[in-house]
Amino acid sequence: MPVVEFENRKQRPLVLSIEPTGDRIEVPPLGRAAIRYSLPEHAEDRYHAAIGEHRIDVWCDAGDYEVDIVPPSPSDRLLWAICVELGYCGGVVDGEPVTVTDLIPSAGVLTAEEFAELVIRADGWPASSPLPDNALRRLQTKFVECFGRTSVEADVFHRVTRRPFDRDPAQQRYTA
Repeated sequence: MPVVEFENRKQRPLVLSIEPTGDRIEVPPLGRAAIRYSLPEHAEDRYHAAIGEHRIDVWCDAGDYEVDIVPPSPSDRLLWAICVELGYCGGVVDGEPVTVTDLIPSAGVLTAEEFAELVIRADGWPASSPLPDNALRRLQTKFVECFGRTSVEADVFHRVTRRPFDRDPAQQRYTA
């Protein structure tokens, strides 16, 4: 069965429109959508997609199909926000490219304060210089906005987000 996957890297939802059925499905900001479809034996695959600013129009005249929507994790939303909204995308440390996920421990508890410090260090801030208080506060606030608390298990930053059609009983699926 063919699978076609799309990723919404925008700050607002996009609409996945499937023709000729007329189905309309919202894909959340930073979410992923995939269409899995089956074709009758010896049928030609006439799948086509047109991608616009806030929509994806798909022609999929398969006999049947299903759509799986994968919302972003809190860590996906946080990492996107600190880079796109706040400009902390990583830097060069000791001659090597680094992002904050490279500095986050693989286990243990990570606080908003520790996360903020690691973000600034990953951006190349000198270890001998004091960290800027206003930046630390903004990063800590963003952490709490995304996670809803002041600490999380550090491994959430190292887990791979579920891919469409991975087994998960709580996932959103639409079947035609």
